[in-house]
Amino acid sequence: MSSLGREMPSSAWRSAGALGEALLILLIYLALGQLSYRLTVVNDELTENFFIPAGYALALGLCRRWPMKSIVFIGQMLLALHQHLSITLGLAVAAAHVGVLQLGLLSAQLLRLDPKLHHVRDYLLLAAIELILLQAASALSGACLVLWQTHSRVWLGLAGIWSLSAAGCQVILTSFLLSWLFSPYSSRKLLSWLASTCVLCLFLVWLIVTQIALPAMHKIALIYLSLLIFTSSYRLLGASTGALLLFSISQWSLAHGLSPLPDLPSPELEHEYIDVLVLSVALGMGLIGTLLNQLHEQALILQQQATCDELTGLGNRRYFFSATQLMLATLRRHPGPITLIMLDLDHFKRINDTYGHATGDQVLCLFAQALRSSFREGDLIARIGGEEFVILSLQGHPSEQCQRLRHILQESLNSHPDCPDFSFSSGSVTLASHEFHLDVALRAADSALYQAKRAGRHCDKMATSPASHTADALSESL
Repeated sequence: MSSLGREMPSSAWRSAGALGEALLILLIYLALGQLSYRLTVVNDELTENFFIPAGYALALGLCRRWPMKSIVFIGQMLLALHQHLSITLGLAVAAAHVGVLQLGLLSAQLLRLDPKLHHVRDYLLLAAIELILLQAASALSGACLVLWQTHSRVWLGLAGIWSLSAAGCQVILTSFLLSWLFSPYSSRKLLSWLASTCVLCLFLVWLIVTQIALPAMHKIALIYLSLLIFTSSYRLLGASTGALLLFSISQWSLAHGLSPLPDLPSPELEHEYIDVLVLSVALGMGLIGTLLNQLHEQALILQQQATCDELTGLGNRRYFFSATQLMLATLRRHPGPITLIMLDLDHFKRINDTYGHATGDQVLCLFAQALRSSFREGDLIARIGGEEFVILSLQGHPSEQCQRLRHILQESLNSHPDCPDFSFSSGSVTLASHEFHLDVALRAADSALYQAKRAGRHCDKMATSPASHTADALSESL
């Protein structure tokens, strides 16, 4: 009864949390819908109501964490009623939105679109789905609604509903939300992004809204350059953020009679010029941001391949030496003990010769798993040779750590009867952080490991006089 009593509140809390998230998403959907009314330059209520932020719904729907079809139906119904549409027409508009959303999600699934947008292919697929497929479906559905409601000609409704700015806004908003939801940045980097966003927003407002006397081409060049700098710093997140700011500010200025580019050759086509400009800049910056994402991901993969042992998943020799230098640079300002432990699997060659290399690989992986379970997350663990491992730990008492490792290893062997029994020997040294030198510590630990092997293996030895190794190393360096 007590365990059941504990499970029920936790389940209730999870349900309440999911309901709270759904309500928050619905409120944001309604807020973005109202915001779209204020920014749009189209005055037809039906077309306005049909181009509420579908990009927001598609982005969250691609994450597959929330019931977006239900949220879109309820939100669109409320927005339709707020626009004084009839209940019947509101239900039709809401159903059309859900159908368009389902079409987008199904298309993304069939085309295997990765919502993280780390590859150019994924970004181009997203743009194609929203600019072509979903816009066509939205226009066709909207034309049918116009025909049903006003009994006008279908093609007039289709022409009125197709909107370049609405399509561009959907791509911008979807890529922005996906970049945010799958952002790999730290909290510090996100704070930097927020401050930079404020600066960019002020710059775009000064450039577009204040009617500064600059030629149109100069303004376009400044806009493109500022967004390019922002994109180079924050990749796709920066590109989509800049495009979203540019779209919002330009649409607001048009709605309030402030021309962003007053010296255009054809003022009567101002809206079309602005739409084409914003869409081209947004797609161009998005493509550059995605390319930067792809290059960053490839750099991370190359770095992992260069510093990670492919078999065990532990760091390799290169990783250990580079990470140790960074760790020691920090620890020398904070005095305390540092322990270096070298481990070697006993008679590993015999295991390979007797059971085969596949079993030898299984032994190495099992031992690596036991190492991860035995030491803290902040400790450095690496495989520096065939059956040689090294640990740099901030904990003292290396003998106790090795005994804990032996206990965890034995439990792993008991749960893997197909793996042959094996043991390890260890040599360790503990030094104060201000006295720690990696080459000296490695020499002392290696000497202690040699003593453990001479003592019959399957034991732990600790260097007793690391000062002698320090003196030897210093004399050799001199």
